[in-house]
Amino acid sequence: MTKPMLLAALTAALLACALRGAAAPAQDAPGVDAEAMRCLEMRRGQPAGAMALARRLLDAGALPALTEMKIQVCLGYAAGLAGDVATARAAAARLQDLSRRDDIDPQDRLRVLSNLGAIRQLAGELQGALSAYLEAYASAEATDARAVQVATLVNIGSIHSEHLGAYALAEQYYAQAAALSDAGADHDRATLYYDRVVNLLRMQQPQRARRMLDEARRIAAEERNGLVAARLDAEAAGLLIGTPRQDEAAAALAEAIAVQRALPDPAGEAASLVLRARLERAQDDSAAALASAAAALAAIEGDPAPRERRDALRERLAALHALGRDEEALAASEDLARLQIDALRAFNLDNLALLQAQMQDAAATREALESRHQAELHALQAGRDRTLRDVALGALGLLLVAGLGVALVQRKATRRLRRLSNTDALTGLVNRRAATARLAAGTAAAPAHGDQRDVLMLIDVDHFKAINDRSGHAAGDAVLVALAGTLRQACRPDDLVARWGGEEFLVLARGLTPSGASAVAERLRLAAAAGADDGPRISVSIGFAPCPFFADGTRGGWQDAARIADVALYAAKRAGRDAWTGLWGVDPARGDVAGVLADPDRSAVAGAIEILGAQAPDWRPALAEPAPGSTPTLH
Repeated sequence: MTKPMLLAALTAALLACALRGAAAPAQDAPGVDAEAMRCLEMRRGQPAGAMALARRLLDAGALPALTEMKIQVCLGYAAGLAGDVATARAAAARLQDLSRRDDIDPQDRLRVLSNLGAIRQLAGELQGALSAYLEAYASAEATDARAVQVATLVNIGSIHSEHLGAYALAEQYYAQAAALSDAGADHDRATLYYDRVVNLLRMQQPQRARRMLDEARRIAAEERNGLVAARLDAEAAGLLIGTPRQDEAAAALAEAIAVQRALPDPAGEAASLVLRARLERAQDDSAAALASAAAALAAIEGDPAPRERRDALRERLAALHALGRDEEALAASEDLARLQIDALRAFNLDNLALLQAQMQDAAATREALESRHQAELHALQAGRDRTLRDVALGALGLLLVAGLGVALVQRKATRRLRRLSNTDALTGLVNRRAATARLAAGTAAAPAHGDQRDVLMLIDVDHFKAINDRSGHAAGDAVLVALAGTLRQACRPDDLVARWGGEEFLVLARGLTPSGASAVAERLRLAAAAGADDGPRISVSIGFAPCPFFADGTRGGWQDAARIADVALYAAKRAGRDAWTGLWGVDPARGDVAGVLADPDRSAVAGAIEILGAQAPDWRPALAEPAPGSTPTLH
């Protein structure tokens, strides 16, 4: 996509919704706040009109801080989309100042920070954008503002996709954002779909991109998002290149380019011109392709648009090579390499500049403290005893306040690090470390009530290695993300759902009978298969055991339940996969955990356990110990 993407639009949309009911405008400016909201609604679909409206509102005179922030968001965002980098950066600088005011509500400051990052990203200030995003993400985590977390993750992903070409890493951020979104966070759906469509195309996954593109076009039409709709029309036309429908693709691209030129959307226009160049090369018209590539570069003259610039240079290089103009092709190749190197150098220089600024700030602060310390000493030496006592008490108070402030900052940082360390980055679920801690702390040690016990289930994706080998690791990651969302939706709110490792997940379901556990296992098996519409069809195998394993609660903690569930899982796989098997402790006087692990059938005959499952299990993995150092290979 481009222009830090409209994905920044995710956050801008949040600002428009949340600020709609914010503080009223000053009495001497009736209607200005309503006009500011109208500007925010225009900023993406009509950037030129939004910029004109924002300037008129700002020229009208002094405005309340919150109203001005809305207008500056509108101006900066629209200017970034229109390629007016200077105006976007000026708006970002003003927003930075406004966000530091003491009279700004923390929630409004959070939304402004998110939009500040989006505007800086549009203007090519990557380090400033990341700094704003990280500050916004920390605030959003502290207040559990999931919609802002989604928008921030997607914007960070767009930096990796748009500016750094790290498409697989970008998809991970998008997937994490989608996992949060699936849990109920609101977001700008058309833009999110568009970002992922383009990223999937970069990852050479056209089938997934095509399915997502159809839905994105429908959503863009519903939201009346003309800018995203035109870009999606162009991408849809690009999928027709090399097919018998190439004439249709040419007409669709011409229409999209006309719309983008009128908006204006220079980055979108450049992307469409690149697709037209690709189409012309497919039609053996390399001269026309060269002209379209040149037009794409001209469209983004003075505009960061790194992805579109890279693509245009690649098309120019391909056209020159096809025309046999080798010297010019070599020069184009050098331009492309220089662009990529300059992007990385600029990013690193931004980091160095930020570090230098922080060091300078630290030095200035130290000098100011030393100067103030000398002045205080002089005052103490010249003052009376009462002044000495007052200053000493004041200094003690300052130290206490400073100590409290440091403690609060450390607590917030520790809380954030704990959340990050407890979450699986790919799926957004609790990770194995955190799940183990919750189980060890007694989460799974609830006493049995009659025949009701907590049930530990292990769910494993069948033939997962084949999915990776056939479709690539990105497709495998997408399967895991989709399955995580499916399990979260299929389980109850108080159930523990975690990524246990690789393609294996853990669910701890509360208070189930044997028949209830069987029903849950079957529901999860069916949900996993039904949730595979947007990717490779999958099935899962499930093994489960109650915790405590025996109803008296004296034997069989969560570790034993996990070991027994693992035995049941591999029995289900041996029995043909797409199945579930459960082992349920019945009578501890007739057997023990070690006997169940060694020979489940014998334990069942003895009356110690009940074997549950729709298919006859195969216990060979339970009876054959793996060689030391080996790992299971059954998928």
